Amino acid sequence: YTFTASADTEITVELQDKATTTEKVTVTFPAVTGATIKVGAEAVTGAKEYDKNAQVSFTVEVTDSAKEIKVVKAGTTELTGTDGTYTFTASADTEITVELQDKVTG
Repeated sequence: YTFTASADTEITVELQDKATTTEKVTVTFPAVTGATIKVGAEAVTGAKEYDKNAQVSFTVEVTDSAKEIKVVKAGTTELTGTDGTYTFTASADTEITVELQDKVTG
């Protein structure tokens, strides 16, 4: 700001916090026949919004006793689960894929 003062002048400046907007990304969870996907205790399907670069954890519970998990992916990246829990960093919009297969008996 520029001005010209021709006499004694009191200047008051008021500051405010910069608006901080956190970039968001969308993680899309599929409906899986024979399994339930949960974030926390809540079963989820469809799009869920997260802060960009957030750690996203979810569980896959197989509900069909004749099936087991074949693969779980976040986008094209295969995830490795621990006790049915999968975690990844949501750096961009991501689609989750869960594939089941028949249990191998023998």
